[in-house]
Amino acid sequence: MSLSLAESDRSHPLQSSPTDNLTNRHKSPSPAPAVPSSNVSQPVNNNRTSPSPPSPRHAPAVVPDEPEPKPEPRAENELGVPEDIIDMEIFRQILDLDDDETEFSREMTMAYITQAAETFKKMDKSLATKDLADLSHLGHYLKGSSAAIGIYHVQAACEKIQHLGQLRDEEKAVDVTPDVALKQITELIQVAKEQNTVAEAWLREYYKITAEEAP
Repeated sequence: MSLSLAESDRSHPLQSSPTDNLTNRHKSPSPAPAVPSSNVSQPVNNNRTSPSPPSPRHAPAVVPDEPEPKPEPRAENELGVPEDIIDMEIFRQILDLDDDETEFSREMTMAYITQAAETFKKMDKSLATKDLADLSHLGHYLKGSSAAIGIYHVQAACEKIQHLGQLRDEEKAVDVTPDVALKQITELIQVAKEQNTVAEAWLREYYKITAEEAP
């Protein structure tokens, strides 16, 4: 192990001669001795590798936006009947009436399509004249026809029309004024028409009913 320069000076206390001083003037100045951290200088490890640069921070992972939930598919069965429009149990009962020679359910459906169209026209006229009694009667009539086919949304709306025509709100179990009854009936007729349009479109497709057969 090598000794430091400071220890070397203490081991050779002789003074340098004038000639040595003159000669040393033409020499390049010696570097200043390093101050040792201890009495024995540590060897220099020239093989030590330089520290590797710090690795860059990873960019935060980009979380993709969650896709919008898809609407739930319409519940159907082996017959392809949309159960959110038509009551399957009732529709099965109608189909059971068919035999090999006749299509009773198809004729029944065509009759309903015609009756519903005529009833809605009469409702519009009674609504214009504010005839609550007639609206109640028409609501009762279409309630029964739609229930026979299994179009339960139309059935429910017409049942409310029937009671409101008698100035009665069965859901709240209270009597209502004519103005309130007419306002609610107007909204219910629109709901019934929309639901009936959807159901009718499916029934026409299922039975292949043309406009000539049931306008």
